[in-house]
Amino acid sequence: MKHLWNYIALPYLFVQYTYALVDITVNQALLNSGFHRSLTTNITLYANLTWCHLLVEDKFPRNVFINVNEVEDSADDIHVRTDQNLDLEATASASNSFSAYIYLNRNEPVQTSTEFSSKYIYTLPVHVRYHDPKTGGGYREFKKHQPTLFARCPTELSLPSSVIVSLPCDHSSAKVCKWTSLPFTQKSVLPPILVPVGDLDHHLPVYVSTHLAAYTGVVIVIYSLFSI
Repeated sequence: MKHLWNYIALPYLFVQYTYALVDITVNQALLNSGFHRSLTTNITLYANLTWCHLLVEDKFPRNVFINVNEVEDSADDIHVRTDQNLDLEATASASNSFSAYIYLNRNEPVQTSTEFSSKYIYTLPVHVRYHDPKTGGGYREFKKHQPTLFARCPTELSLPSSVIVSLPCDHSSAKVCKWTSLPFTQKSVLPPILVPVGDLDHHLPVYVSTHLAAYTGVVIVIYSLFSI
């Protein structure tokens, strides 16, 4: 009976021990410039988490938005949902910060003689919102928060400093599940993001020229109609 218990317990202990050896690195880069950018995330796990679901929570400031439908149409390796409905047309001042939940498709880990490793690379289209003008114009600066990585596994994860939270189980269900945070090392920190804004000093000349052009166009159209 004692030997039988060893055969039953050893696989469970191996799973617990493997989970405890999690070593993760995360690297993010914001590509392109202007109002339409690409956030690339590179995640490398040195552990055998074959049977685990992985989730990235990325918190974004109100200065940007993502289009979930755009992501679902263009990405095969991830599914995305947000914690609120986003108004894609609203300005930054009329918007709120939000969280995006990125569900990673499972990857088979690569096994070497000493360790397992899995790599996930995905790109998220990020769009900068229009900002209110200010005196003197120039740029407004904002920063993106560091992501949080979670796992949901068949057996309990044994990790130091981990936190268990309730988050949506998947990208489409209203059901919530228990997710365990995974500590990781972030190789780089994203620099502040700059977005150009209008100059309030130009308000009057722009206002006058715009209305003058509109009225001129109306006069030309009316004149053309009566000249026929």
